[in-house]
Amino acid sequence: MTPYKGEQPEIGWSIHMTGGWKTQLVRVQRWHGRVLNAENPEDRYDFLYAFFENAFHLRDWLQDTRAVSKSEMEAFFENTTEMGLCRDLANAHKHYSLRSPSQPAPPSEVHEYTPGTGNLSSDISLMILSDGTKHDAFELATRILRTWESFVANVPATE
Repeated sequence: MTPYKGEQPEIGWSIHMTGGWKTQLVRVQRWHGRVLNAENPEDRYDFLYAFFENAFHLRDWLQDTRAVSKSEMEAFFENTTEMGLCRDLANAHKHYSLRSPSQPAPPSEVHEYTPGTGNLSSDISLMILSDGTKHDAFELATRILRTWESFVANVPATE
């Protein structure tokens, strides 16, 4: 029988659950490392999008393990620009478009000509435009990771 939400798996535990929510945090950190170290622009895109999606899913892990309440998590995402952008970018890449962006309009990803200083190549940077602000996509990923690390610093581990 296939377990449904709320039912225990057949053996009662799955290896992906070992470590609780910290397992997902470590995964987010690994994706961030891949983003920063990738040399191929296509890999940098793919790793960046995987980073945003995994960073957003940390929210679910914290709530599902009951380490953080739903109301605490909602307040964190509503009051933190980086987390709202993380949600919007993760959902846009998952669903193609956004029905309910965190800002008045969905963020846009654009290429910017940046001679000799690009984050994708020597002349091209990936930027995120959102609510009148331009964000370097890779610097945004670092801010999202640091924001998560600060948020969970006092959250008890669950296993």
